Amino acid sequence: MKLEPATIELVDQLDERWKSQLDALEISGLKYVGAISRAREVIRGEHADNYAYIIINDAACPDGILLLSHACPRAKEGSWLKLLDVILAPIYSDVDQAPNLDELVGIASFILANAYELTGKEQHKSQELKICSDKLIDIKIWREVASKLPDMFELPFEMSSHGQWFVLKCK
Repeated sequence: MKLEPATIELVDQLDERWKSQLDALEISGLKYVGAISRAREVIRGEHADNYAYIIINDAACPDGILLLSHACPRAKEGSWLKLLDVILAPIYSDVDQAPNLDELVGIASFILANAYELTGKEQHKSQELKICSDKLIDIKIWREVASKLPDMFELPFEMSSHGQWFVLKCK
C-alpha cells in the first residue's frame, strides 16, 4: 500500500472503482459520493488547509480516501492535523467480504503511520494528529495500532482519546 496526494485522475479512478463495487453489492453510495465530492473540492482549493490523500492498494488500484484538515497551521506552536475521514472501498463494508480484524489492523497501521508522518512534513507541520474514528476502524483499533507503532517506527508520541477523537501528540 502507499499514500498519494489526491489528483483528479486518481479520484476519477477511485470513483469508477467504487461505483462498480456499489452496484455489485447493492449498498447505499451516499458516504462514497460525499467523499469523492469532498476530495474534488479539496483538489480545486475550495477548502483552505484541507488535504485529500488516496490509498493505493498492493494491486496499484485506488482503494480509499483520507481527508485531513490542518488546524491553526500558521501558529508557531499548537497546530494539529486532523484526520477527519477515512473512507475505504465499499467492499470493506460487505459482511461477507469485509476484512477480518487482522486485516483492519494492517490497514489502520498503514493509515496511522503515514498520517503521523505527515505531521513532520513542512506542508502539514504540527504537534498533534487527531483522528476522528468511525464504525469500521474504531478507537480500540486505533489504540491497538498506535501501541505497536513505536516498535515499527521511531515515532515518539503520547496517546489519548476524547470522545470520538483519538490523539497522537508528538513528544
